[in-house]
Amino acid sequence: MPIESGLNNISEINLTKQGKNTRLGARRIDGVTNVIDTNYTLYTATKFIKNAVVVVNNINAVGIKVRIAHVNGAIGTVTDKDYIFYDSDIVANGTTTIEIPSLIEGDTVLVRSDTADVNFMATGQTFDFATKEKLLAKLDIDGTTNLVDTDYEVYTATEDKAVNIVVLNRTAGTINYQVAHIDGAIGDIAAEDYILTEPLEANTAIFVSELISMSAGDTISLKSDTAEVNMLIYETTKF
Repeated sequence: MPIESGLNNISEINLTKQGKNTRLGARRIDGVTNVIDTNYTLYTATKFIKNAVVVVNNINAVGIKVRIAHVNGAIGTVTDKDYIFYDSDIVANGTTTIEIPSLIEGDTVLVRSDTADVNFMATGQTFDFATKEKLLAKLDIDGTTNLVDTDYEVYTATEDKAVNIVVLNRTAGTINYQVAHIDGAIGDIAAEDYILTEPLEANTAIFVSELISMSAGDTISLKSDTAEVNMLIYETTKF
């Protein structure tokens, strides 16, 4: 399976302000109107969305590969660091769900399939009030600008907050990555700062559902022994 753990342990924004459960959008890759190997918009947020879920249904007797990205803008601006699912396998006649912690106005969910007869549907909780929760930062280990076997700052907190993280291996082989939570800047990293050090299988994402509490000045970093590995960090609510 392409997902190792789900983003399932996310608190409500406010115990007295519940969102409205909403079907956000649906798209079928039919091979005619919506063709294969092409990026499509599944949903563009017009207000704050929490706990968005993308359901992928493969209506085929063979396995397929799909891509899903969280883009800060239109799908034409997509970059490698936007992906949360990349050429990931969906088994024959299988269904997979992908959770996106939050979307803010203007964010877009991009979908793509290498095969026709695939359905995508997005649902989530919509809120009419402003919030600080959002996608905070992204980083791509591309092997050129950001090199392998090097610790890179992904996000440094400017105030106390709680975050979730996503790490995606976009390659066709297993990679080894490391995530650190540093009490300070990237230059202060120490051996005891690493919180994730493990292999990640081909075209697989790990969604860390447990909240990571950060103090102002703390840094989250990413290191990989292979290029084409990216991380996304989301701010979320902690009670």
